[in-house]
Amino acid sequence: MKLRIPPFFKKALNALLSGLVPEGIKCWCCERELRSGETDLCEDCRKAIRYAAYHPVPAPLDGLTSAYRYDDLISQPILRFKYNGHTYLADHLAKEIPPLADVRLDVLVPVPLHKKRLHERGYNQSELLCEALSKRWNIPVSTDLLHRDRNTPSQTKLDTNQRKANVKKAFSAKPCKGLTIGLVDDVITSGSTLCACAAALKAAGAKEVYAITVASAMH
Repeated sequence: MKLRIPPFFKKALNALLSGLVPEGIKCWCCERELRSGETDLCEDCRKAIRYAAYHPVPAPLDGLTSAYRYDDLISQPILRFKYNGHTYLADHLAKEIPPLADVRLDVLVPVPLHKKRLHERGYNQSELLCEALSKRWNIPVSTDLLHRDRNTPSQTKLDTNQRKANVKKAFSAKPCKGLTIGLVDDVITSGSTLCACAAALKAAGAKEVYAITVASAMH
């Protein structure tokens, strides 16, 4: 009889094992073993990694800050972080996200997962990024301000219009009158998910909502 392990326990085990990987031995981006003199990133990744350029974002978002351009290189650690339980990557991925210029955030809010998806994955990668950023920026995190009401299909293979329709009215928010909010996610692609979240937060009274992501495909 073949033993079947629930996905939640697989993810939890992967997360535990990833946390035991000694820091400073492998490149966090490509996982190649570091050579003498290299720290965190190998020299090849350090040279190849591309940083995000400024890009205007659609309303109701009020701005965006991202560390990297989303490409084949940076997608590797993001996918391991998001789907393979490599939770230790949160600090590495958040480290280069620049603070928003001339903006004072009241709270950091992760893009929420539906409870079914959270059970399957075992953690919310956006929440882990929030925690890493909170330590760096000394800004509190709220994990109950924003709620995902529908378990929407993955956005990966959808075009822009389909993405918008997929997440329309998928989120709701608790009262947050007058707050300036940093909305945190791993990647911004079309902006549909983050805009839907921002719409829910502003409907609940938020003053301004800024997107904060590891990487941006908006370039």
